[in-house]
Amino acid sequence: MSSDIGSANATACATLVDEWVRCGVRHAVVAPGSRSTPMALAIAAGSELAVHVVHDERVAAFVALGLGLDGPPALRPRPLRRTQQRQQILDFLNTL
Repeated sequence: MSSDIGSANATACATLVDEWVRCGVRHAVVAPGSRSTPMALAIAAGSELAVHVVHDERVAAFVALGLGLDGPPALRPRPLRRTQQRQQILDFLNTL
């Protein structure tokens, strides 16, 4: 049963990353952890995304924000894979 769940997680993550690339995402910020492994592997599997690995989730949020503000268009989408501090990041981004 756990292999079925693992396969489903890997497929879902790979599909999501493919859609991000299709929508124009070119950078991904990853804060690695055991819960984010399927997403981190899906991001690393392709060559279309520049992967930025940051070991602190709070710092990763600011790295993703800086990448999102860099270059035209100013708010190009940047995915952030995190395992904690979700509400704090969303609250901060809503103040911009």
